[in-house]
Amino acid sequence: SHFDMRELSKEQLQHLRRFTVGREGAGEICWEGETDVTYLNLDERVLIERDLQGIPYVHVYPPELFMNVLPPVGSELNKTATVRLFNMFPRTARSESGLQRYADMLRRQVEVMGAEWVGYNGDQGIMEFEFSTFCLFVIDTFFGVQKWDSRGGLLSPSFFHSSSIAAHC
Repeated sequence: SHFDMRELSKEQLQHLRRFTVGREGAGEICWEGETDVTYLNLDERVLIERDLQGIPYVHVYPPELFMNVLPPVGSELNKTATVRLFNMFPRTARSESGLQRYADMLRRQVEVMGAEWVGYNGDQGIMEFEFSTFCLFVIDTFFGVQKWDSRGGLLSPSFFHSSSIAAHC
């Protein structure tokens, strides 16, 4: 349900269960367990948008703001979360076989990110995957998947020639 965080007490903000942030038509992120959001500026830490091509993407701890330094695993928002991206449809064939090829491509990209594939609903265009921790990945339509370490060094590039999920975590 929607709620205004300003109406919650400090005690409530320290113990939000299954805390979820989302943007209509783009996607949402749901963190498992309890999350303390007492002093978190969510506008700086989480961005859920659509790119110019209409592909949804997610930023958690954007590197341009956090200088590639993340909080320790398990603290703040750097913990297990489920990401759902909406309106994820192939640009071409929406036949059953076309949707299956698209789902297979999305699954491969999720696996390259080190995330766990949950599923894809081709009728609703909802893609779902889970991160055990947020790291520094960039997936985009032109360059594919690249992974950086916490100091900004490139760890492993992998390139795709088709459109991608354009997720930044």
